[in-house]
Amino acid sequence: MGLRFVAAIGFAAASLGLGCSSVFDLDRYTVGDSADGGPGSPTRDGSDGHADGAARVDGAGPSEDAGESGGNAAPDAACSTNADCVANPMNAGVDGGGPATVCVRATGQCTALQSVDCPSVFGDYSSDDAIIIGTYFATAGAGAPLNLPRQQAALLAAQEIDSSGAGGGLPPATPQGGVRPLVVVQCDPSTDAMRTARHLIQDLHVPAIVGPDADQDVIDVTQNVSATEGTLLMSPSAQASTIATLSDAGLTTRDVPADDQRAALVLDQLNQLQAMLLGSRGPLLKLGIVYRNDVTGQSVLSSISGTLRFNGQPITAAVNASYVSVDHYDVASDVAAQTAIAVKYGGFNPDIVFITAPEQIPNVIVPLEQSLTLSNATNHPYYLFTEAGKVSALLSGADQPNVPADFVSRLRGVGVTPDAASSQTFAAFNAAFTAAYGSNPQVPDMGTSYDAIYSIAYALAATASMPVSGPSIAKGLSMLGSGTAVSVGAAQASAALQSLAAGQSIALQGTFSAMQWDGNGDIAGGTLEVWCVGVSSGAPAFASSGRTLDVGTQTVSGAYSPCQ
Repeated sequence: MGLRFVAAIGFAAASLGLGCSSVFDLDRYTVGDSADGGPGSPTRDGSDGHADGAARVDGAGPSEDAGESGGNAAPDAACSTNADCVANPMNAGVDGGGPATVCVRATGQCTALQSVDCPSVFGDYSSDDAIIIGTYFATAGAGAPLNLPRQQAALLAAQEIDSSGAGGGLPPATPQGGVRPLVVVQCDPSTDAMRTARHLIQDLHVPAIVGPDADQDVIDVTQNVSATEGTLLMSPSAQASTIATLSDAGLTTRDVPADDQRAALVLDQLNQLQAMLLGSRGPLLKLGIVYRNDVTGQSVLSSISGTLRFNGQPITAAVNASYVSVDHYDVASDVAAQTAIAVKYGGFNPDIVFITAPEQIPNVIVPLEQSLTLSNATNHPYYLFTEAGKVSALLSGADQPNVPADFVSRLRGVGVTPDAASSQTFAAFNAAFTAAYGSNPQVPDMGTSYDAIYSIAYALAATASMPVSGPSIAKGLSMLGSGTAVSVGAAQASAALQSLAAGQSIALQGTFSAMQWDGNGDIAGGTLEVWCVGVSSGAPAFASSGRTLDVGTQTVSGAYSPCQ
């Protein structure tokens, strides 16, 4: 039986037209908008009638009822195999018009893979040897432009793993066992974050989740359910430094640097901008810092505020009372509060503005630039961004009315970039993504979402003799740091799985860095760069300035060179 992808809204599910020996065709996933539910939604083109089973999941812990967890009341049917669930008339499965169903080993109950928050399933869920994991990305609303490509990247990795080798999937756990397909339940926490997590963790007992994408969700899911239930989280995008201090039983990880790992390069750039502007705008400069008053914004602010010196003094010093303005708003959707900051800055006229969230681009930066133009201000600010600002809205801001021509020359930001060992891997990932989906938006954290699936899969292969669980995956992650060098991606997947099955260790290289973690679950190395905006083919485009930070050693090197 080949791999399958099932998409559903609530309990309605339909299989995509796949032959029994085929894999899910990622060409059906598109980066642009689609009529089936927004950008990246799978299209449905009929069924071949082969979506005829469910997968079984390892795990332990109590199971809550549907009202508490997924809103997806599972039929009250005992089971020991998938066939028990498929045969039960209450559990007709996809072909019978119901949800795809699993026999959850921990509870011995038939349970729907899908829920109102988790409408899509990828992989051969009919196999009793399948391992089911979850993805947890807010793909609805404002987060869709970033999170849909991240979810697509994770799905691409799962497809490559399940297509590798003669049998596809992860190697057998025992010599007598079968190949273990990787099945992904794709979830969107936009409506109810904890309900989404409880479905994956307490209904399905998944051993691992790629996500959450948001800092607060990582904290909430860890503290309320995943750490106690034994599920590993690997976030490809959460940066709040406080995540490293969670009581998580060693199960909450991420594969992007935290804010405190990035702070040295942010401070470096704030200092460089001060040095550059003092000669023409001094002797005292003005600084604006804008942040969303949530765990994400607070983390960025706290990572620099205790160390940053402006005008030669701490930003809270009396001399800076009229020269430093730190401003916040409570939620991303509060446009009025952000507009008020833009109006304030129109009078304050800062020399440097530190921007920490993407919504600040249309709601603070663009209106500020326009007001300064209309008031004939002598100087416009230079802007420093976190990685959250590396989005298309920043590039399109240059085309707005009354935004001056030199706007892009005053933009720079701090974000991840592939280290020397990862550059070819990153290029191969981008090519594979484009081939699979038709285009590539190259938004932040696509590569790390892809890396997360590979890391979890290889950790499972490295611990094949152990029961599948979050702790065993955590142990497996610690076994990916030495041995034969292997990069994520389809080209080396089969060989890597064979090596791991033979008890050989590998040193896994991701799209940005080596896949190694410190004792807090933070990625241990990697490279950060200062990016800038230049012009490519007549349009604004992001590029590297040449200034970098080695995350592991915290060494800054390279001279900043403005983008052309």
